[in-house]
Amino acid sequence: VKYLQESPYIKALAETIPDIPFGSEAEEKKYLNELGHLSKRWIFLSRDLPDAYIPYVDLFTKPHLLADFIAFHFLPSSGEKQRLLETVEQKKRVEKIIGFVEENVRRLESIGGKALDGGAADEATGTGKVLH
Repeated sequence: VKYLQESPYIKALAETIPDIPFGSEAEEKKYLNELGHLSKRWIFLSRDLPDAYIPYVDLFTKPHLLADFIAFHFLPSSGEKQRLLETVEQKKRVEKIIGFVEENVRRLESIGGKALDGGAADEATGTGKVLH
């Protein structure tokens, strides 16, 4: 980054750093399937995420784009978002977000997800949602 001006506002010249793509289309598809499945599971279990979001996961055709979306909206701190942004290898970025989503899924599964977390399932009647 080269700063061109600092007052009355900052003006800078930045250089684009290209992503390093996956090694193969098969590997990329494997990661998309894994992250997509985990994301749907997370949405299903979370009382903070409406089930209406589940079909939107399938709109992402590249795993790194889904990972970037999740990072932007759900990583808790700007520092974490910045570190992920600085990861130029798509595979590593996706792996970091898979870990983040897995951690959230494990936490929700340990407390029973929406059913026991005050969410969507009705414990009195035993009704709830089924993820396909």
